Amino acid sequence: YAQMDNVVTELRKGASGNGVTDLQERMSSLGYYVNEITGFYGASTETAVRLFQMGNNLKTTGEADALTLEIAYSTGAVSLTNARERFSSLPLTPDADGRSVLFNTARELLGGSFSSGDEDLYSGFTFMQYLFVTAGLPLLDPADYVSHASTHIGTVDSLPVGTPVMLDRPDSGGWLLGLY
Repeated sequence: YAQMDNVVTELRKGASGNGVTDLQERMSSLGYYVNEITGFYGASTETAVRLFQMGNNLKTTGEADALTLEIAYSTGAVSLTNARERFSSLPLTPDADGRSVLFNTARELLGGSFSSGDEDLYSGFTFMQYLFVTAGLPLLDPADYVSHASTHIGTVDSLPVGTPVMLDRPDSGGWLLGLY
């Protein structure tokens, strides 16, 4: 990240320090960041910033540029609670272009770790949320994902690459969320 006179002007994935801690705390207070405050700008922080940018009609980059930071710390920042109505009017089911973004992003992240302590019932949600938000689809919680899972299939042979899937895990009573 860049600093000028001890003022953070941009934060992005890989950054760490007090500026990131402050950003995580601000995103948390606005409802966009729900994980532990770590001071490291990883996938969870990027997801929160993307959702914030969507909710505040900013260019959705995942980077906290000067404009994003200015709005985030302003009294006019739109909280997640207030952005939910706007999000409900946006599509959540990816079209062919969206599936392509999901697939290509997932392929770039092979071997990465996306875990959260609250994934007992919906394993893989943090990863799927990251993919969806990167594709411009405001996936907020597992219930949103489940509500769009409309078709039971016997085999995956007919699915287009990049299709989000839910797999029943009878051994644990939960679901595994993933991408075909």
